[in-house]
Amino acid sequence: MPIFEGLSDTVQIGYRESQGQTGYRFAFALSAKDRSAIVIIVDATDMRNFKRDIDFGALIRQITDGNPEIIYIALQDSNDIIAASGKVDYLKNTTLSNMFLNTYQEEAFASQTISTDTLQVFELAHPFVYDEQMIGFFRIGLSLQPIQDINKRIYRRLIVISFILVIIGFVLLVYLFTRQRLNILQKQYTAIETYSSNIISHVSDAIIVLDAGKCIKIFNDAAVKLFKKDGTQILGNRLNSIFEADNYRTLMDEPSLLEQIESQVEGKKLNLLVSKSFFEDGEGNTNIILVIRDLTEQKQLEAQLERKHRLTAMGELASSVAHEIRNPLNTIGTIVQQLNKDFEPKNNPEEYHELAELVHSEVKRINDTVQDFLRFARPEPIETAEFSLTDFFNQLQKQYHSMLKGAKISLNIISEGDYVVKWDERKMKQVFINLLQNSIEAIGKNGKIVILISQIPNNKIEIRFSDNGPGLNPAIHDKIFNLYFTTKAKGTGIGLSIVQRIIYEHNGIINLDISSEKGAAFLIILPVGIN
Repeated sequence: MPIFEGLSDTVQIGYRESQGQTGYRFAFALSAKDRSAIVIIVDATDMRNFKRDIDFGALIRQITDGNPEIIYIALQDSNDIIAASGKVDYLKNTTLSNMFLNTYQEEAFASQTISTDTLQVFELAHPFVYDEQMIGFFRIGLSLQPIQDINKRIYRRLIVISFILVIIGFVLLVYLFTRQRLNILQKQYTAIETYSSNIISHVSDAIIVLDAGKCIKIFNDAAVKLFKKDGTQILGNRLNSIFEADNYRTLMDEPSLLEQIESQVEGKKLNLLVSKSFFEDGEGNTNIILVIRDLTEQKQLEAQLERKHRLTAMGELASSVAHEIRNPLNTIGTIVQQLNKDFEPKNNPEEYHELAELVHSEVKRINDTVQDFLRFARPEPIETAEFSLTDFFNQLQKQYHSMLKGAKISLNIISEGDYVVKWDERKMKQVFINLLQNSIEAIGKNGKIVILISQIPNNKIEIRFSDNGPGLNPAIHDKIFNLYFTTKAKGTGIGLSIVQRIIYEHNGIINLDISSEKGAAFLIILPVGIN
């Protein structure tokens, strides 16, 4: 020791725990003669208590008392605790680790975590130097409970946030799935609606859908074309805005699901087949679907076919009768001519010759009629060739120019184009000569005849032949094409029958156009060309 070597006269040994007794002792040594030393040892209990109550001990107690998170603060040297405050029991239960020893030697900060059954303490240590001498080092223990509480709160919040995020993610996933499904359903619905709308719009039959109040809900393009109505303006109106009262009652009140009616559209008579069905919408309301097919043309074809069969039968009958009549007529005509030439009565010779001429002329007229019957019964085959309709009607107009001018009748030929057709020109001229002759005779004086030519779908030509004469009695509309039917005093009744037969031979149709307000009008539809 320095005291024995003469380097120092006093040595402070410091506080030591008593070996034989309890408590602490404070020791210091004084040098004596002959390199000896006097060691003074006193009880240090009161000194330690006093030291703890004042100065540094009081300071650290104030710090620990005001901060519950500080578990303890201590000043400690390598042998013992110099000053401490707080739960010093943790200091007694802990030993200095190598880290703290290194801190003591290196004068740096060090830390460690002390765990007990009830508490976790985070301890920091730093060397304490006074007057360039290392006295010891500070040890401060901080409770980890606030950090643990914060961590718990963070964990709880993370759990809640995670749960909320899971819910949001689930809701978002459900929304996206529902949205995607809705988009798919919307596309499918749009496709079905478009498909259904296209079917309804482009179907050839007229379709009318009535709602629960029997107002028009759907009016397709075919219905617009058939009834000549504006599809947007007709919606919401009742069905009696289209059909007459009788037809409306028939369609609405009759239990039958299939009705055949006759209706007037812009003065034109239509034969309609109406199919009626019912369906319930999503709200349980009963709706009515009317599918309407125009049978007018079909009925006309059926009527013309029936007339054709009737004309054929009557023609065959006329042919057989004509053969039986012609020979006797020729004999009678020859005898009458011979008697008129060779025989001269004594009384009233002039009257005799007059009667003979009359008999001969009547026989000739009968023979001409029979000849017409034979021509009707045995028509010549048609010989088709291409020709211009414009040139055809111009020639016809020139042919009748003098007659029309004398009767002060105008002939107007209106064509939407210069159409080239493949018909039997000679027979078609016979058709229009017959129609022209009838119109001139019907008008008499001061009138007009109009021929309107246009092309219609399916590569067909439509010719409307009309005049402003007195017209035809509605009672005879169905008879005018019958063989032998005539309203003329000297008519044979085969003119229009021949006209109809020629039109039939060209695969066409001819009908009386009853929509004409004044005079008579015929509507002829023919294919552009036939073989």
